[in-house]
Amino acid sequence: MHTSALMLRSQARGRARATCVALSSSSRVLVSATPAAAQPTAYCVTPGLTSHTASRRYVSSSSTPQATIQPDPPRKAPVIQTPLPSISSTVARLLPPSVDSTSLPLPREQAESLLAQVIDQVRAAADAKTVQDARAGWDQIDSSVRAKLQEQGVEAAKLTDLATLVVTASNDPRRHPIAFNLYRIAFGSDPAQLPEIKLDTEQLSSTRTEAEVSSSNQAPSSGSSSSSSSTWGDWQSAYHWATLILSGRAPPPPGTMLLLPGEQRSAQASHSSAAYRVFAHLATQGHPRGIFGIGRHLLSTLERGVDPTSMGAMPSTGDHPQRSRQETIAEVERLYRLAGEGGVEEAWFQLGAIYVEGKWVRKDEARARSFLEEGVQRDSPRACAALAQLLTREVQLPLAPSSLSGGKGEQDLSGPAAEEREEKLGRALELLEKGAELGSADCAFAAGMRYLLQEAQPSEGGGQQQVDPSTMMDTSLDPSSSGKATSSSSAADAASLAHEAHRAKHGVSPSNSRASHWLKRSADGGNAVAMMNLARMHLEGRVPPSPTQNDGGDPRKLQLVQAADLYSKILARAMGPEGQRAKALKEIQKKMAEQASGGAKGGQASTSSPQGVREPGLGAGGATGLDDLGARAEEGLRMVREEMEMIAGEQR
Repeated sequence: MHTSALMLRSQARGRARATCVALSSSSRVLVSATPAAAQPTAYCVTPGLTSHTASRRYVSSSSTPQATIQPDPPRKAPVIQTPLPSISSTVARLLPPSVDSTSLPLPREQAESLLAQVIDQVRAAADAKTVQDARAGWDQIDSSVRAKLQEQGVEAAKLTDLATLVVTASNDPRRHPIAFNLYRIAFGSDPAQLPEIKLDTEQLSSTRTEAEVSSSNQAPSSGSSSSSSSTWGDWQSAYHWATLILSGRAPPPPGTMLLLPGEQRSAQASHSSAAYRVFAHLATQGHPRGIFGIGRHLLSTLERGVDPTSMGAMPSTGDHPQRSRQETIAEVERLYRLAGEGGVEEAWFQLGAIYVEGKWVRKDEARARSFLEEGVQRDSPRACAALAQLLTREVQLPLAPSSLSGGKGEQDLSGPAAEEREEKLGRALELLEKGAELGSADCAFAAGMRYLLQEAQPSEGGGQQQVDPSTMMDTSLDPSSSGKATSSSSAADAASLAHEAHRAKHGVSPSNSRASHWLKRSADGGNAVAMMNLARMHLEGRVPPSPTQNDGGDPRKLQLVQAADLYSKILARAMGPEGQRAKALKEIQKKMAEQASGGAKGGQASTSSPQGVREPGLGAGGATGLDDLGARAEEGLRMVREEMEMIAGEQR
């Protein structure tokens, strides 16, 4: 072998080892994430405190910033001298004690043992000296785990559920390779080995519903007589396996880093082809998710600027060797409709998104609404959120200047227009509450913010003053509160104006009890912005006490304890691995922005999703990232401590 080739392979082995370290340790990592919905959320940590006023300001944005992080070139890769963390500590990170054992599909001890084997599998593949050794190591672990689970009478679907729990429990990209391997094992054989299949998308039909497929739960055969797919396997695992590849979250095939650059590109291309074959095998058997996967794969070819006929994602003939963009989109729509009718509620949301974004077709919000309405009827939380956003945007668009208002735009709050506006806002709130009931933390956050009174009112001196929470006429807290005398008529007037403005904007009266109810649901689902807003409500004494708190304890102390707990959770995220990776991301984005602007400082790289579709995440969006929330949480904790000390001093 030529000397230069040997040097390249040696360097590749070093990079593979560094990759394994990034996947297994709690140190900072840079990951490559590509399109769409599955990109890891990016945040950064900035030390220091915000002002007293900023820490108490409500945060109204819930969209999650998306970004693609490119790894440093190999020549700049840092040398990691610290030893790998123990497998037990890595397992504890993937499956911490905070995860309720009742939510685990397998007994905790068994689940931890499986994770330990897969982690060892990933590390061993990174240490392999040849591609053959890396692949043989994977096969050996796969066979060992399958044989043991079959012996114990464990269903493959349980392993699929464990993999899904691992990958959805956190935005940490180090979880993706572990889940990817678990999905492969649960399939019963390596999905990449499925044979080529001739697929004519025009002949596809969703002959089975999601419920029927779930009840049968049999993986398609790989075509090999030695495959165990026919006796032990789970088709859903293959779908998730292929989805990780399609979304750019899957690790490269084993031993890829030992290959030369051209061979590496070929290996990655074979991964994409394997994902298509998985979807094709499922689709030909009438699996709705397989049909949906074919549509997603087809759309991804447009994203990458690839002719879909060359990827096998569309049939071609001698008379028509290539398909136009319009024909491709029409085929995607047909496949999504088939999948949606088969029970894949996500398909209706994606159809709506295509016509809302207008990236590949002319924008058509009326058509988008019809698709989203179908998704709502089929209990899609993402369709609920998207339709609520469309309805709200329709009635909150800026109006043309009016001669009656001195040239300033104003809302017509009377007559049929006002009735239609209130009806749409009411419908939007119902959709958000339905999405929240279906488990969407982002819908719960948006619903809570519709009820939360937060506007500052102008003071007599022209500045801004916060409305005194004690003057808020929240009848859900105290039916007689509207009749209470206030110590200041100006404060009462300000509260009344704030309520009127709130109802005019959101179409619903403010309510501390409803706001705190939904914000708590969202915070319990991991939305960091909901945690911040709920913590502020506790700090200001605006959360109604629960029946369990009426035990003679000091109500104010209980509110402060709740606020401190929420602030602490936000700080733990900001200072933990997610915050560290976010800080590295921000530094990279800053450098990229400076280069793009010719060295000018202060630029900001775009963090929008390539398809404009955002996955639920921590809920921190726009300029309000986890670093900003962390700083506000630190200031909030300081305020809690000061008040607790003041209460203790008064009691002495």
